[in-house]
Amino acid sequence: MTYASRMLLLLSVLVAPPALAAPNPREAEALRLTEEITRLSEKTAWAGVERKYEQLLELKNVDVNSFTHLQAAHAAQARGDIATANVRANRAIKAAKSDPDTLEKASAWVADFLVNYGEVQIELSVAYRGDAIVESRDPVFAPKVRAILGFATERLAADRTFTGYLPIGRYKVGDETFDVDGSSVKVFVKPVKDAPVTQATAPEPPLGERVVVLAARGGGWAAASWSDTASRIRDALYEADGVLAVDVKGPDTPWVVVRPNVDAMSSRGLTMVGLAERVRAALPDAQVVFSADELAVSPGVSAPAVAAVVVVDATPEIPAPAPPPPETPEGSPVAPEGSPVAPEGSPNTPGGPPPEGSAGPATPEGSTEPGQSEVPAPQPIPAKPAVTLGEVARVAPGDPSIPVPADAGTVPRYSLHVRTNGPTEALTAALQRVEGAQGLGIKPEAPPSR
Repeated sequence: MTYASRMLLLLSVLVAPPALAAPNPREAEALRLTEEITRLSEKTAWAGVERKYEQLLELKNVDVNSFTHLQAAHAAQARGDIATANVRANRAIKAAKSDPDTLEKASAWVADFLVNYGEVQIELSVAYRGDAIVESRDPVFAPKVRAILGFATERLAADRTFTGYLPIGRYKVGDETFDVDGSSVKVFVKPVKDAPVTQATAPEPPLGERVVVLAARGGGWAAASWSDTASRIRDALYEADGVLAVDVKGPDTPWVVVRPNVDAMSSRGLTMVGLAERVRAALPDAQVVFSADELAVSPGVSAPAVAAVVVVDATPEIPAPAPPPPETPEGSPVAPEGSPVAPEGSPNTPGGPPPEGSAGPATPEGSTEPGQSEVPAPQPIPAKPAVTLGEVARVAPGDPSIPVPADAGTVPRYSLHVRTNGPTEALTAALQRVEGAQGLGIKPEAPPSR
């Protein structure tokens, strides 16, 4: 081989393109699933698209293109899950960096969603029996809307609650009707009342529709448990004869809960008993309860007002005491009364010139004699500002976990307003069936006058 041939061979090796690296198994699987999703979406086989998309998302650290996200949005829409479809359409928008066509379609999809759908939360009472079907009160022709109503009905049957989106319109579940207008809607579905039974004799005249207030006046229960207990009471009341509606009422303003900072309390010598006494003295119209870890002030007082309560008083500055008069050094000779006084300037007169050959000049002013220690000058005690409750504890609105006191107010803090045309005894009987209701001290009252 000639020299020229060898050089050509060397150059061909140096400039040859590198071999393409084989894709790793995860990327290869992602590519396969992406192609499957494209093929299935062309056949509108949305169940298959949904299954392959879920498998694709299970692969970690792989990129999913915008077209695939958009097809998955169509799959979710086809089964009526419009909330999931919206999430996937937004993913398509984020991934559409170099796909203007998909970006335009996904953006149009999201814009339509924002205009034509509203969020809905539907909850079934625990006393509700039978099928709970989400129905439109208007004629429905579009398969897409029928799929959305079917999906919501399935979720209610499985979970007894549905949180998602419905097209703007008029709907009903059981005896409850509601409208979706684009804003968030909450619907509580109470039991369906049985049809009246035909009797041979004339029924007793109804008592008349009225509002009965079931006021929780007892003490010794935690306000934090009210929401859960009241929900169970409400469900039981709907089973009572004649009950038309039940509204759960709480305080117009929340309790104020104080949780102390242990270090800040300890450094100032404070105790929970002392804090409670200070708060009661500063807020005499409020009820104050406390435990070893928490203090609570009854509704009607703001958290800033509680935080401003002074728990350590301010102290003024105490001036330094006057220095004591100088003492005569012990052992100094004192001239006897009546003794002659040496002439000024003589060697034996204080302030006169020292005698020739004496031990040297007098001690400089401000210095101490040998064997004596310098006494520091007295200092004033500085003033100390007042300490407020907010400086030694966290003060915030909330529900206390400690037992609340009995409620003797004109208007009860916690109550259930029951609209009924049945006997009051039926309400009392329903309360007896609810675990935990007996300790609340609930009694029927007339509604407060306006």
